[in-house]
Amino acid sequence: MNYDPELIGALEPGQFTAVLSQALPPRKLGRGVVALLFALRTYVIIAVPTVGYAFAQALVGHHP
Repeated sequence: MNYDPELIGALEPGQFTAVLSQALPPRKLGRGVVALLFALRTYVIIAVPTVGYAFAQALVGHHP
């Protein structure tokens, strides 16, 4: 379904709200996108503790 401003403008407020409240089906992702999301998740899991450790070391003031 394409977005048509004239059709959306023709809806009554109740109809417009009902259309917006309908859930969209889950999107089907390809293998490349799933692999990219997995790699991003792995990076975040590694990066967050590393940055937290560096921040804590900076607060303590231990400089090697």
